Amino acid sequence: MLDEVAEGQFATPHAYVQHYDIVDLIEIQTVSRSEQLPEATRLHLGEAQAIQLARELALPLLIEETVGRRVARGLGTPISGIAGQILKAFRQGSLTAQEARNKLLELLQAGRINRKIYEALLAAIP
Repeated sequence: MLDEVAEGQFATPHAYVQHYDIVDLIEIQTVSRSEQLPEATRLHLGEAQAIQLARELALPLLIEETVGRRVARGLGTPISGIAGQILKAFRQGSLTAQEARNKLLELLQAGRINRKIYEALLAAIP
């Protein structure tokens, strides 16, 4: 999964982790057992592994891709996207209301969320 995140930006996943100074925030895990997932041919390898690892470790999954979200939900795996994490960070006091609004606007402008989701999330931030 880290390979997929770093691909096209950095020569290696390690370079990505070093660049963003997140060595102490990331724990690299591998899937211990492979399972056949619904719609497997429509998933990237990293998405399939992320779903399998979330199931294996009984953890929620941070995922953006539509097919991956559908597959994870269908398997009963709790999911969230980056916009949901921004709202969560605001509610926990890690982001101010203005910081959260700015981050959501960045996601909207980058095409990562649509206007409907943007407006719904803004309404949840007083």
